[in-house]
Amino acid sequence: ARKGYKDEVNAEYSRIHEKVVMLKTAHDNVEFSKQEEDKITTIKRCNIIRNMKRVSNNETWIKNIKETSTNINKINNLTKVLVNKGNLKNAYKI
Repeated sequence: ARKGYKDEVNAEYSRIHEKVVMLKTAHDNVEFSKQEEDKITTIKRCNIIRNMKRVSNNETWIKNIKETSTNINKINNLTKVLVNKGNLKNAYKI
């Protein structure tokens, strides 16, 4: 295994966790349409945090990081929707 994997995984995990917390806070403070609720449910089903916790120093790591990047993009896109609703102040305090 390449040296530094653990640090990279920990950094990625922290980044995802921060996004998830922010998304949850935003979710608590914003009224969503049915379509937006469905998007959030889909992202939650990705179980990104669970995937990152199971990461080991092998090909699984690469696979999980790729999946995680996709999920981060989904969360980023949803966050833009929330920002447009103008009620993300509390989320950014975390």
